[in-house]
Amino acid sequence: MASDPGAAPTAGQAAELEYFKATYGFSDDRAAVAIEREAAAESLLDKVGTLGLSSAWGGAWIDHSAGSTVHVGVTTSDAQKTLAALRLPDYVVVDQVRFSIDELRKQRDEFRAAVVQELVKRAEETSQDSTRDLVAEAISGGWAANVYVDRNMVEIRVPKGSPLSAAAQATKVADGRFEAVRVESVEGDISSRNSSSSTCADQIGDCFPLEAGIQIYGANGGGAYCTTGFTFIRSGTRYSSTASHCAGTPWKHHGHDIGPTAWTLEAHTVDAKMVSITDPNAWKATNLVFRPASSDIRVTSKISNPDNSLQGITVCQVGVGKANQGFNPISCGAVTSIDGQSGSWKNPDWDQMGVATYRDCSGDSGGPVFNNSTGRAYGLVRGKVGSAPFPVCTVGGQGGYESQFTWVSNIESASGYQVLLAQ
Repeated sequence: MASDPGAAPTAGQAAELEYFKATYGFSDDRAAVAIEREAAAESLLDKVGTLGLSSAWGGAWIDHSAGSTVHVGVTTSDAQKTLAALRLPDYVVVDQVRFSIDELRKQRDEFRAAVVQELVKRAEETSQDSTRDLVAEAISGGWAANVYVDRNMVEIRVPKGSPLSAAAQATKVADGRFEAVRVESVEGDISSRNSSSSTCADQIGDCFPLEAGIQIYGANGGGAYCTTGFTFIRSGTRYSSTASHCAGTPWKHHGHDIGPTAWTLEAHTVDAKMVSITDPNAWKATNLVFRPASSDIRVTSKISNPDNSLQGITVCQVGVGKANQGFNPISCGAVTSIDGQSGSWKNPDWDQMGVATYRDCSGDSGGPVFNNSTGRAYGLVRGKVGSAPFPVCTVGGQGGYESQFTWVSNIESASGYQVLLAQ
């Protein structure tokens, strides 16, 4: 926590402490250690990201049940030696794992393709008049394919008793390529799983189910892209979100249609838009936020009434722009203002905006701003402000620039849509 060790915690910091106390039964001191380890882990990922370990990188995770130990997974002994040379803190454990994240994602994608082929084969064998319709019907029942870095595996979740479940089970048995894959047939809504350790395939490539922190672009946006924000809900219908100033509609991810703009507002207090999900069976919108080289985190709560007690608390932002510029897609920093009126750049035209010191790159707009320990939703990235011309990337509070975000409470008040929270 960013605070004076002798001072009482702010309301925001107290919320972080309460989360760890309630979830793990920690004392105040133990909860403070857990929060510090979360921040240290993100700094470690920034450092590791410069070592060129991508082909051997197995991810990172924190085991709060075992002293908040930070685990780093690699697939080779050479990579272990490279990390050992960094003289990592004693709370960091380097594990040799069987599969890299790249291999897990490859198995995930190839398995899904193989299941579709199996469905087609079964439809043809039963002399179906419309093979394509049968396959579409089976897939529309919903399925989820998640990478678990802490277990070094891929979990495929399919509806129990469905043609999709039968095809997935048959593919797993018949094809020896998918050693990292486990198929689980489940009752109920596949997207309702409250998971805190699943990851989509990648921000830019193929993220299914739909979550915050991935690339989104408008069909009429002239090639520009932004980042998805939190999933919102209104009258039982789920919507994706991004920044209002992002151009283009209807919206796509990796060539797949998501839907048109449902609501948008760019004003002094709000820069946000809601994106309709045309086919909710194809896009299972979730309460998850993408986190690179780590486990996705579910959104458990939100800031309803931002006040000055939040100044100094650490928030993180996930953006596609940073990934495209070679930075860690997640960047964390301290909240320095709740109203956009403090710091090195004061702009009265952007009132009631949150200001923080994370890195912000072009293309990050609309991405989620959240607490990396608790999953609390703070806002959506508006972008950087300062004197033109703007660099592609800036760090808030440096070089005369600030990183701003729209509070979710302002979005909810203006739009009538509510952030989808994990139950």
